[in-house]
Amino acid sequence: GLPLAEVVRRSTSVPARVLGCDSRVGTLRPGAHADMALVEIRDGNFELIDSEGATLVARQRLFVRTTIKDGRVLHERQPD
Repeated sequence: GLPLAEVVRRSTSVPARVLGCDSRVGTLRPGAHADMALVEIRDGNFELIDSEGATLVARQRLFVRTTIKDGRVLHERQPD
């Protein structure tokens, strides 16, 4: 797997740059849209199945705790 920092980069700033909107999205700088997901890393054994049916067991998984759009909380998961 990829390091977490690389996963974040590849799912935020890289697509924003490719689409030519990296001054507004894919970043947390002042003036950018305040859209973000707050995630929690959980340890365990998580079975992952890809689109071709191949299975892999991961030792960690990200769970979305809070979703924020335009600075407003849209979803907040209750603690387990």
